[in-house]
Amino acid sequence: MTTAGAAPRVSVVMAVYNGGADVETTIASILSQQGCVFEVIVIDDGSTDGSAQALARMSAADSRIRLLRQENQGLTRALIRGCELATGEYIARQDCGDRSYPGRLARLAAILDSDSHVVFVASAYRHIGPNGELLGSVSRSDSDQRIRELLTTGDPESLYGPHHGTVMFRRSAYVSAGGYRPEFYFAQDLDLWTRMAALGGFAYIDEQLYEVKFSHGSITATQRSRQQDLRVLIAEAARLRSEGQSDAEVLDRARQVRPNAARPASESEADADYFLGSCLADRRDPAARRYLLRALRRRPWMPKAWAKLVLSVLPQR
Repeated sequence: MTTAGAAPRVSVVMAVYNGGADVETTIASILSQQGCVFEVIVIDDGSTDGSAQALARMSAADSRIRLLRQENQGLTRALIRGCELATGEYIARQDCGDRSYPGRLARLAAILDSDSHVVFVASAYRHIGPNGELLGSVSRSDSDQRIRELLTTGDPESLYGPHHGTVMFRRSAYVSAGGYRPEFYFAQDLDLWTRMAALGGFAYIDEQLYEVKFSHGSITATQRSRQQDLRVLIAEAARLRSEGQSDAEVLDRARQVRPNAARPASESEADADYFLGSCLADRRDPAARRYLLRALRRRPWMPKAWAKLVLSVLPQR
């Protein structure tokens, strides 16, 4: 339970752009956290769908919410502004549409409290679809030390890090690492993790403390190729830094990677439907067929969708 008037130990930073009906559920999952004094910094990144009004109501009702509005500039610049305003010793991320499970903030903060060498910590999470379908439970596949090595060695084939919304980090480490960098319109989290990992330890809690909701309009659904392009550049930058060289030239190239407006929306939607159908087919969930059929209506020439559709109708052994 929070203490009235106490300075926040954790600053939860969240950017909202047209959050729709999800924004209230997301913020409610934060405000219900106990065992940790926190503030919620929400940057409304130029929403036009009524999110601004909902956010204004919530901030007026709860003094823990600090709301700021800016013209639409994208996730990275919204997060930079939010982290600049953070007053807590620790910063936790939260994405609109996702939910923090009870005890998340206190549990992550306790890990940072217990080991001063650890600069950031993440947890396992539950991945759900647009209608609440369980897509899977995601946990680490490597040790803490191995993940840290993968983040710092600069190999694009093996580079990966924790899901953005599951992480809490020391504000001091964020500042020392240089924070989110505006050159990375996407994949700003992975770029930050590679620089934080060079400063100290990484810790992982193999407990589901967070829920990620996949939507057709998400960055992952609509800009996956751009994220992959930046992932290669992030690996190159990490390698250069590990060799004692500047990554300035890589930043110049990263600055050129911006949203792909030329790609037809139907292609992005087909890819998103395939992803949903594939996850559900692997779980033998009949809901897979609806998404796979919708993907095939948009792109009938998608062999992998046909293969998954066949799998979804085969009897279970």
